Amino acid sequence: MRIDTDLFDEHERVEASGVLDRYLEERVREVNRWDLVAWRELKSVGDWEAFKAPRVKALEPSLGTCPEVPGTIEAEVMRTIEADGYTNEALGFESRAGIRVTANARAVGGGYGCG
Repeated sequence: MRIDTDLFDEHERVEASGVLDRYLEERVREVNRWDLVAWRELKSVGDWEAFKAPRVKALEPSLGTCPEVPGTIEAEVMRTIEADGYTNEALGFESRAGIRVTANARAVGGGYGCG
């Protein structure tokens, strides 16, 4: 005995495959319309604070807590490039536990500056 697992014909499968996408797209448009109406009603700082507060509160749980800022940062010079009038150092350091960051430090005429 064979059980037919095809619930839809070809055309119905194509139609059904986009149902969730279309639903979600419409919900996003609907929420954006509500937000736009509320946004256009903002006339003061107080209005802005009232508009912003529930949105920030809803977002906070997804952000988690901020890690502690390290007391010192140990930078490692990964590469030094000596050029005409300046030195460029490629640095690597850990900004937060497990987060590695790269940066450049440029010394122009013997002192460090932006660049």
